[in-house]
Amino acid sequence: MLRTTITQFRQIALFAVGVSLLTACGNKQGGMKLGDSEYAVITVNSSSSSQTTSYPATIRGTQDIEVRPQVSGFIVKLCVDEGVTVRKGQPLFEIDPTQYKAVVNQAKAAVAMAKANVSTLELTEKTRKSCLIKKLSALLSIRQLSTS
Repeated sequence: MLRTTITQFRQIALFAVGVSLLTACGNKQGGMKLGDSEYAVITVNSSSSSQTTSYPATIRGTQDIEVRPQVSGFIVKLCVDEGVTVRKGQPLFEIDPTQYKAVVNQAKAAVAMAKANVSTLELTEKTRKSCLIKKLSALLSIRQLSTS
């Protein structure tokens, strides 16, 4: 029974396809006609024109030199222009002095603190020497008194 149902379904599908093909190809009067279209035409005149084409590019010299500062920091000012000849010892950059001033001030503070520590130790040494001398003189006087 299932076979007969599938066979009947195929027959109906083939019949529908055949009918649609016959009706689509049979009538040639309806639809769009080929070759009857009209288009606007423009006459082209010749003229001369100047055209330029530009392309992005990077130009590299035959000798490239990279100039970099020897210390770290933010560059505040460039002292020379690109492509200009420079001489030995000529400043090229001006670097922000804020960081370096802070380091110098820290070093000065460390030196001052070390000097203060030296002064404190010298005073402590003098005080202990004087105390030691007083104790020794007192011991000597006690011994002299005990021996006499």
